[in-house]
Amino acid sequence: MFLKYLDLHNKILRDAADPDKVAEELVQNGYYVVGVNSHNDGAEIKNKEHYYKFFETHFEIFEKKGLLILPAVEIKMRDDNYETLPGLIDEFSRKYVPVGHKGETHHVPFLVFVHGGAAEANTMTCKDTKADLLCHPEKEGGVLTLENARDAAKNDVGIEVNYREYKFSEEKEEHRSRVMDTLSKVKKAGGKLFLFSATIKEGELVHIKELVEYGKALHEDLVHESIQNVHSLLMAKYGKLLEKTHYSIDAMKESHGV
Repeated sequence: MFLKYLDLHNKILRDAADPDKVAEELVQNGYYVVGVNSHNDGAEIKNKEHYYKFFETHFEIFEKKGLLILPAVEIKMRDDNYETLPGLIDEFSRKYVPVGHKGETHHVPFLVFVHGGAAEANTMTCKDTKADLLCHPEKEGGVLTLENARDAAKNDVGIEVNYREYKFSEEKEEHRSRVMDTLSKVKKAGGKLFLFSATIKEGELVHIKELVEYGKALHEDLVHESIQNVHSLLMAKYGKLLEKTHYSIDAMKESHGV
């Protein structure tokens, strides 16, 4: 059983009434690295001032608690003008959040996710080399095609398995069937899968045992693969930061036989 988990699609800390309490709960429930996710407001992060202040205030405090937090944006097209999506992905790939740690300021780049489901969102994201992750490609009946999966594998875009979507789905078997179809296509294409809790509200915190059980029910190796894929993404994007904050994901993997 894994004692620690890496969940990069998570909104629970962003608007928490007491972020310190939630951070402690995350650590107690088995979380190790959490992406503090927010949607975009055009070409900027939603509630940018609050979001940046959150990292300025909590990054080092949480790191001392054993929780590494990283900035993540989930780009959502609310006007269906998908022609602008590649430009937004590019713009957010160059943004960063300044954080203080042991007297130094680090410029921490955003994890760039895209809110999927719509055919245009799925297709454009999978073709974009600067996108890190396509979130819930089955959202609202969406379908990840085999061509999408091949493009994502070619461009190193991860495909998310979203546990929250399943947890609160009224048609769990139908949802599970769609996710299994996505898994099959991604595996066939040789792509990368990421299993996340996607927690949004306080009171919905998912213990990793629950998350791991869901992952294993979908695919025997999904949990292992997800941790390996998150590890690769974080080392590529945040290797220097991890070294400076003394986080060793390699050591965590080794201790749990991943």
